[in-house]
Amino acid sequence: MRKLAFALAIGLLVSAGGLGTAVQRVDAAASGAKVVIVVGAVEGTTTSYRSDGDAAAATFSKYTSNIVKVYSPNATWAAVQAAAAGASVLVYLGHGSGYPNPYISYLQPNGDNGMGLNSTAGNGDFDKKYYGENYMAQLNLAPNAVVLLNHLCYASGNSEPGLGTPTFAVAQTRVDGYASGFLRGNARAVIAEGLGSLGPYIDALFSTHQTIDQMWKSTPTFHNNVTSWESTRNAGYTSQIDPSGTSYYRSMVSLPGLTTDSVGQGLTTTYAPTTYHALTPSRILDTRNGIGLSGPSASHSARSFQVTGTGGVPAGATAVTGNVTVTAQTDGGYLYIGPISNNYPTSSTLNFPLGDDRANGVTVALGAGGTLSVTYVAPTSGPTAHVLFDVTGYFTPDTSGATYHALTPARILDSRYGTGLSGVFSSHAARTFG
Repeated sequence: MRKLAFALAIGLLVSAGGLGTAVQRVDAAASGAKVVIVVGAVEGTTTSYRSDGDAAAATFSKYTSNIVKVYSPNATWAAVQAAAAGASVLVYLGHGSGYPNPYISYLQPNGDNGMGLNSTAGNGDFDKKYYGENYMAQLNLAPNAVVLLNHLCYASGNSEPGLGTPTFAVAQTRVDGYASGFLRGNARAVIAEGLGSLGPYIDALFSTHQTIDQMWKSTPTFHNNVTSWESTRNAGYTSQIDPSGTSYYRSMVSLPGLTTDSVGQGLTTTYAPTTYHALTPSRILDTRNGIGLSGPSASHSARSFQVTGTGGVPAGATAVTGNVTVTAQTDGGYLYIGPISNNYPTSSTLNFPLGDDRANGVTVALGAGGTLSVTYVAPTSGPTAHVLFDVTGYFTPDTSGATYHALTPARILDSRYGTGLSGVFSSHAARTFG
């Protein structure tokens, strides 16, 4: 039985770039920040879990009316995936299937570290199938989304009832693993609360101005027994466990510095249409020669350079197109380029091996003051790399010409999981997807 015994339960629980002019964020109730509450198939206790889901919804309703419930017996993977797209907060109550577990000695990414959902709709609360981290990676949540996991086994490091207390090392592995799929699905914090109420988390997310770390440490269930470590599964993330004695019922894996103000920010920020203006390519960054920045970039050290006012880009530009190039790198890795400085970016603009000069075309929003930030990310902190950027065009916030409309990134083709197309590609075999 992969759930916490309900008799033990007390109760329930950066940012996207755009290319036009940003509309100021408003309060959650007015913005309609999207919340999705999923209740999986939990056999005879599902009714109680549905009641807990309703209680969470009632708290959320103080801040937003955009609340979507996906409850067993109709909580299929297709229904959950469709509902989750663009959600600022995702709540899941139900069975947990984590790793390590006593059943199979190896990680099953299609079944472990995810949700226990209905395999088909309308066939009762005993109709259950596990959808693991590879499925959670396809949730397409809003930028900086928060995931709240409640009543689960494994997610916070714990075991199933009757299976004893895990070692600390096993608990760590479970916490890192359970967060991994949700983080790949666009979440930036995954909180597992085994026994406590979700109400304090919900209130804090929508009504306070603090870091997610501060929020997690100020809830009523905080035991002040925190152990933190760099996540082994999720580079750039911090994992934390707050046990009560040897019971692991509270954990969080989050991006350092994430704040309550930034949760779902991409959902509540909109951008006006823009017009594209082509330029003769001009080099505005070459760290080899002191253009834009001087000297190579160190791993995990974000650096910003000026874009507007250079290469023909005017002060009113909101985004640019160009080519980013890496050269003379001392280790393989990736580059991130974007409007916000980030030492630990979770997405890449250009991936490369050691000893390969490589370039990639980009369209990227400009940051405050018309700048861009670039980060070199290597497996360790010692390597360096030189970075070049050639600007080829810019966008202005008007409709005087061909316009561009920014979208929250959404994966529409992944042949590994049947999204758009299913199965591997064969050489010289063209395939079309809608």
